[in-house]
Amino acid sequence: MCRRCCLRIHNTYHFGLDSRVEMGDNPNSHYQRFRKPCRHDKKRIRQMSNLLPEIPIQRKLEYLMKTDTLGEGLPREVVELLLEYGQTFTAAVPTPHWQAPEPYWQCFNTACAIGLAGEGYLYAEGIAMCFGNIGNPMLHAWNVDSATEHLYDFTWPMAPWNQYLGIVFDLAWTKEYCAMPHGIFHSENWSRNRDPIREYLASQSQANTDTPRD
Repeated sequence: MCRRCCLRIHNTYHFGLDSRVEMGDNPNSHYQRFRKPCRHDKKRIRQMSNLLPEIPIQRKLEYLMKTDTLGEGLPREVVELLLEYGQTFTAAVPTPHWQAPEPYWQCFNTACAIGLAGEGYLYAEGIAMCFGNIGNPMLHAWNVDSATEHLYDFTWPMAPWNQYLGIVFDLAWTKEYCAMPHGIFHSENWSRNRDPIREYLASQSQANTDTPRD
């Protein structure tokens, strides 16, 4: 939210601890109000997206590896694995009002819970870029409709310029053989998950190769 809109909301609502308690609101709701893009943010983002050429997420990751600027949150080995086995996903429809129903930091837990609910959503994990070329790639999790293969992101606004590169996992297998807290590819889990995931992806690739095509 831009400064002008923040000041306008600040003059309308009181953000002291006493007023939060009296209003009975969740204190995080005030943070969410400031975090939500305003109409000025949306206009600037559209202008920036029109000025910048669309760069596929694979090319951006290759560039970051070449220049050694991936950052601590993206292990190089994970990026190489996703470039080899990952696929890109397209959002089904934009999220209304630019809002996601769940907090963005709960992407792994939310996507896992939805995948286990048995309502036709698969669990996918990998790297995503918010706001297209403007945002930085980061580890993320989302869901995929098993019928249409469209992406559904319940923790990010599904804007048309978001880009996703990831792998759909069998949750029954991953929960048995992998460490899941904070994501399969998280640096704290990757040392344990490396070998099982490589075997899993190799077997999936071999199965797809052996499957006869019409």
